[in-house]
Amino acid sequence: MKKIDVSEWKKFKIEDVFMIKKPNARSEKYYEEGIVNYVSSGAFNNGVIKCLKPKEGEVLDKGHCITVSPLDGSSFWQENDFLGRGGSGASIALLYNDNLNQLNALFICSVIKKSAVKYGYANLLNGNNLKNLEVILPAITKYIPDFDTLTREASGGGGINMNKVDTSSWKEFEISELFNVQTTKSTDKLMLNFADDGKYDFVGRTALNNGVQGKLNNLGYDANPAKTFSVVQVGQTCCLYREREWYASQNIFILYPKCEDLITHRFFITTCMNKMLAAKYQDAYTYPSLAELKKIKVLLPAKAINEPDWQFMEDYIKEIQKKVQNKTFKQKGHRKKIDITTAENKMEEAWEKYRIGDLFKILLSKNDIQPKLVNEGSFPLVSSGKENNGICAYIEKQDAKLWDAGLLTVDMFGKAFYQEKPFYCVSHGRVNILIPKKDMSEMSLRFIGAVIEKTTMEKYDFQEMCTGTKLAEEFILLPSGDNGQPDLEGMEKFMCSIADNSRDTLSRITLSELQDVYKKVNFASGGRRWKRFHIKDIFVQERGKEKAPKQNDDGDCPLIQETNFNNGLDRYVKPTKIFKKNAITISINYAQNVFFQESDFCASVNIAIIRNSHLNQYNGLFICSILQKKHANYDYTNKISKEKINEEEIFLPADSSGNPDWDYMEKYVKALTTKTSKNIDLLSTKNGEFTVNKKSSVG
Repeated sequence: MKKIDVSEWKKFKIEDVFMIKKPNARSEKYYEEGIVNYVSSGAFNNGVIKCLKPKEGEVLDKGHCITVSPLDGSSFWQENDFLGRGGSGASIALLYNDNLNQLNALFICSVIKKSAVKYGYANLLNGNNLKNLEVILPAITKYIPDFDTLTREASGGGGINMNKVDTSSWKEFEISELFNVQTTKSTDKLMLNFADDGKYDFVGRTALNNGVQGKLNNLGYDANPAKTFSVVQVGQTCCLYREREWYASQNIFILYPKCEDLITHRFFITTCMNKMLAAKYQDAYTYPSLAELKKIKVLLPAKAINEPDWQFMEDYIKEIQKKVQNKTFKQKGHRKKIDITTAENKMEEAWEKYRIGDLFKILLSKNDIQPKLVNEGSFPLVSSGKENNGICAYIEKQDAKLWDAGLLTVDMFGKAFYQEKPFYCVSHGRVNILIPKKDMSEMSLRFIGAVIEKTTMEKYDFQEMCTGTKLAEEFILLPSGDNGQPDLEGMEKFMCSIADNSRDTLSRITLSELQDVYKKVNFASGGRRWKRFHIKDIFVQERGKEKAPKQNDDGDCPLIQETNFNNGLDRYVKPTKIFKKNAITISINYAQNVFFQESDFCASVNIAIIRNSHLNQYNGLFICSILQKKHANYDYTNKISKEKINEEEIFLPADSSGNPDWDYMEKYVKALTTKTSKNIDLLSTKNGEFTVNKKSSVG
């Protein structure tokens, strides 16, 4: 596929392009099986997790839209009407625009997914996050995405660059030569009651959804006729074709075409007009009056008699359509039917239900601490929140209950975190503290915390808070050992073995999908022994030498700084000391910035460097993923140090001699990186070697 030229593409906020809707609150567990797709927040099978029978009189969500998962931005084109997952928590969003079709929608879905990489369970893509998400799209103007170009790009036809069309014989036509231009009677949007089945479009001062802000019934005066054009005067100055009868908000002009050809070739005409309007009115502070609009000139293909060349326009559009149709036909001809088995049908018998109250003693902090009234310090203060491990501040020692490190906290919304350090709690934050009734390792607690969150996050909100009493009565699915108790060792092995990309996937997948991933990863480990190692026992540690890296002259040696972008690479300089490749760098002030360095490099004095002769790109990434998790609670106020790094313990697969199994880690990561993290369930092992099953995957 040829590289797409995006130099003239523009940034658009989702709310500026789409009408955003939410499905009604519904849960699949209250439905019978049927034939209507139920679209949830998953990243597989077009978001469809099962087919349901709608309830009597239930209105389906309209198709021809894009559905977006708040968990990771997974976006899918929905051709037909469906039942969407609504309600609180991870409700999907529905994006509508009258210009959407299968091809340009698939293109946009991929753009949304790429633009939403920072979102997950801890930072959902919903509300203002979704509205303000910026996507880069081809544009007619800075306000109007070019859906026709998107369609062509998605079909492989390539975009049409109007600048490459020979316009030397084209002529300028005043808009008044082509249209009768008038003002429209206006109505304030705030005074209206919209109806889903309304006969008339209500057109506002926006290019969003072709300007349509809702549907109306008769307002008591004549609507503007169909098959006309609207021009927004103030704000997003643009020209749009009106297929239906319509009412208008303030500052909208109506253009009555003087000949039928203007309607027939409306896409060509509006494209040319919008290019002209965009060049003349580049911001919200410049706009045309009625008299000015009439005299504005539009460049169009023309015949010698100074009449627009309608045949050229027709042939031009037909050629584009032909390319699209040919490409679409080829795609459909090679499309394979995929047999989908939902995760719910793959529940493992080895997983059992356990009551949370039987596993943990659940307490609530009784000492209220207000961060604004206490001094800063080194103790985490935990409240309800989706980010930063629930930590709202770091405070000095208090005359209050200090909870031990190594406990789970579950807030009033069902968000679960493992607390690595002794911590205080905000009682008004309604944070439940879970104390294990039997010994549980850090990794097994992290696993159980993830399962608790998957069980509770969609149930609780401000109206229905997750109290200790309710939490104790919740049942969670966990891997079960031979003794009927939770398989804590298996959970620990799983959490320590998954690579970084797989950790990201773990945070996004459903509970039932987690079961299948768990089975495959544990199977892949083949009963291998795992062991704890001190960093100092397996790595040599050094420190960077660049004391004032900003003063280094430009050169050709990569400089590793404390940034979390671009693998820590800041720029290329003349170094004080060069460190050999195949090493891991750790930021002292921001300890989660852990990267494997494949090339020789230099580093600032705030970078720790650890190395082992066995390190390579693959097992290095394995180690990095584990260190990133262990460093979750280090920050500028609680810096990591050489001593802390040396004394750190990491859980690794071990060979028969009790040394780290570097070869196994390498093979494991190689197997994972042959597919995306979404395909982790395809991993299997045979005779100790990794393979990838030859079966179709969805997503």
